[in-house]
Amino acid sequence: MNYKLKFDISNLCHEHITGAGIYTKELFTSLQNNMPLEHISAVYKISKLKKKHLIRKHVSGDMSYYIPELAPLFFDKNDIHHIPECNRVPIIRNNKVVITVHDMLSYYPEWADTQVLKAYLQNEKYIFYKAAPQFVICVSKFTEREFLKFYPHYEGKTKVVYHGLDHIAPAGIELNDSQKPYILYVGTIEKRKNVSTLIDAFDLFVNKYPDYELVIIGKPGAEGEQTIEKIKRYHARGNVHYHGYVSQSKLKAYYSNASLFVYPSLYEGFGFPILEAMKMGVPVVCSDTGAMAEIGGDLAFKCHAKSPDDICHAMISALENRINPDMYMGYAQQFTWQKCALDTIEAYNNLA
Repeated sequence: MNYKLKFDISNLCHEHITGAGIYTKELFTSLQNNMPLEHISAVYKISKLKKKHLIRKHVSGDMSYYIPELAPLFFDKNDIHHIPECNRVPIIRNNKVVITVHDMLSYYPEWADTQVLKAYLQNEKYIFYKAAPQFVICVSKFTEREFLKFYPHYEGKTKVVYHGLDHIAPAGIELNDSQKPYILYVGTIEKRKNVSTLIDAFDLFVNKYPDYELVIIGKPGAEGEQTIEKIKRYHARGNVHYHGYVSQSKLKAYYSNASLFVYPSLYEGFGFPILEAMKMGVPVVCSDTGAMAEIGGDLAFKCHAKSPDDICHAMISALENRINPDMYMGYAQQFTWQKCALDTIEAYNNLA
């Protein structure tokens, strides 16, 4: 191995991590287990120095800060600097950079705050046209197609590497706050997640299955205020429950005890919750487009996410045409962080 990996963990400076944060934590930990320790260390931007104690809660091992504007002073020419999400890439550098792309949401202003996405888009164009990392890892085939559609000059410089699922395992924990069977949704409450349409679909679903409840877990996100208000109105009826952020142990319990998991998002680069539910042996209904159709595979019941009737029909089909839970769990077990790490190391080796 003729290079040293400097893995960027700047995005772990939060008490609770989701999405790209989980990817950073789990991939780095698995890389530590699959590479000689003298060839891997963690780095973070100097702007995160005061939050080092939070970073330390998520990962261990050698770590040091760097100043992006003075990158040549912190990275040797044989270093590979892996930035695990679309974040600032040093322009002046003497080393190679790998970056992970999780989605191309910044090109779809209809799904989030326009000003925020405008800033993200400017940042991405700066990264891929001016800073020019040498290699790009995409988390799904869908994301790779999307990325190359907007940055075709990266053809031949990308690799699809799926996430792992080892961070979540079946839990035999009973829940005290729900005695009835329930449909589960896990994810941020924001416009593109389409939770409002899910509630409309559930409204139709209970006409046939009146004993079921809908449990919604996730913190508020971009333009999610109207959905939160709608959740509160339906909560007053007694069969829709919102829990915001929950601990990992309780999240596992909610997954394990759910009758069905529904994920009608309008746009995803991967879709962690789909596999998390399958890992627990829970039937899944998800959108029939993009990465969700790819990640859900043949086992997920697909739906047209903009149609409450179609979501409802898929929910009923999933309950009435049950698949052996072992098939869901077997499928999800293919997605391991070790495989993610080994495929990522392959990308490093090809670049070195």
